[in-house]
Amino acid sequence: MGTVTENKTFYAAFEKEATFCLITFADTTGFAPLENTTFKLKKGEDFSINLYLASEKYYVGTEQWGLTYKELFIAGNDGKGLKLGTDFTYSYDGYGKPIVLSIPNVTKDLNITFTACYHETHDYNAENDVVKENATCAKEGEVLHTCYKCGKVVSEKISVAPNNHTDLKHIDAVAATKTSEGNIEYWYCEGCGKYYKDAKATQEITKEQTVTAKLPSDNNTSAGGSTGNNNKPSSNATTSPQTGDNSNLTLWIALLLASGGAVTATTVYGRKKKRSVK
Repeated sequence: MGTVTENKTFYAAFEKEATFCLITFADTTGFAPLENTTFKLKKGEDFSINLYLASEKYYVGTEQWGLTYKELFIAGNDGKGLKLGTDFTYSYDGYGKPIVLSIPNVTKDLNITFTACYHETHDYNAENDVVKENATCAKEGEVLHTCYKCGKVVSEKISVAPNNHTDLKHIDAVAATKTSEGNIEYWYCEGCGKYYKDAKATQEITKEQTVTAKLPSDNNTSAGGSTGNNNKPSSNATTSPQTGDNSNLTLWIALLLASGGAVTATTVYGRKKKRSVK
């Protein structure tokens, strides 16, 4: 475009406004290498990228524990830096997940330096522990430890707790009768299968110790006197040997025969003596 004056032609040059912006990652120490370190986008376009830590020894913190980093600086070629939280953001939901860096409405070329913190080992604090499952008398428990720097969570088993009875059942006492046994008042743990004499489960007993014996029946002699059994023979009754005892029966027969022989011999002898006297 030009202007003609006194037969002379003058040309005015107008610089064409840039329609694209370049975003360049200058330093990303602690993050996995990027396939591309420079990104081209339209002016006014939003930019977002997922970054991943190079190893578990690097960290940038989490939303829960507080976002941390070693260095984070985003600036244009004019040297003016962008403000975190206003001009750009980054978020991290936890160990193993990506760090999301977002820059809305990019209007100029930007250079980014974003480096992660480093820790040789994970740092756990008991105050941050979460008990996932309590240990009981029958099974182990589980507690979760969280590194308060990088957010890594590790699980640890808790040993069985012999005195933590979560399924303790109270059994009422039942009186014994002549036909059935009874039981004392006791507590039974369905978890470990043990019996206890008290509600705090401090006095362990056996299953047999919970049982009370049947009451004596009318046909049995109880302590302190007769139960009313009238099956004793009377004073006039003749006691005879048991019919099922063959040895006693033979003995009685032998005695009867012997006594009969003795009587006969005595009688014969007496008669002979009388005759001789006459």
